[in-house]
Amino acid sequence: MANTPRNPKELLAQADVASRAKHGAAVVKDQMRDTAAQVKDKVAEGAAHAEEYRAVAQVEEKVAEAARRVREGTPEPVRAAADNVARTGGKHPRALLAVVAGTGALLACAALRRRRRGERA
Repeated sequence: MANTPRNPKELLAQADVASRAKHGAAVVKDQMRDTAAQVKDKVAEGAAHAEEYRAVAQVEEKVAEAARRVREGTPEPVRAAADNVARTGGKHPRALLAVVAGTGALLACAALRRRRRGERA
């Protein structure tokens, strides 16, 4: 046998090499296990984001369809006025915010008056 150690020092050296090799293999195995777990987590996270994206896309499609139906059912003069407000709001967002806030305040006042009179809002 050519690889058989001949003295105790050679036997210890060979055992040390085998021990270090096993230790190195265990370290690499642990690293691979950790890496695989991280990859699995990332894949699961990506799948969750994909599912969330699909849900958001479906909601956006439903909103767009509802908006299309409302627009088709709205009389032309009202549509023209709404388009004009939207254009103005795009050019002057603060003015639009003030108009919306004022309108909201007026509607709230009208609802409170109706409530005081005993009418249903």
